[in-house]
Amino acid sequence: MVATCAVRHIPVLWLWQLRDGGTITTTLCGWMLASGLIRLTLADDGTATGRFTGDTISYMLARPQERLPAPPSSATGAISAPAV
Repeated sequence: MVATCAVRHIPVLWLWQLRDGGTITTTLCGWMLASGLIRLTLADDGTATGRFTGDTISYMLARPQERLPAPPSSATGAISAPAV
């Protein structure tokens, strides 16, 4: 599978669509516009491993991953901080 969009994490549905030994090549994006091209290979146990290729490439983020999820709020509308 080759994704011509960047993602912040690999969607589990992508893994489900691969057969054992299948690969995913995509751009992973992080904070402060950091990004890298990664190639993952699916193992028999359902895990995917790989490494960054070292190539500098950048794609637009996939629409569902453009923004960070909103923090949970209480019934009063106040934003609660996560427990540490």
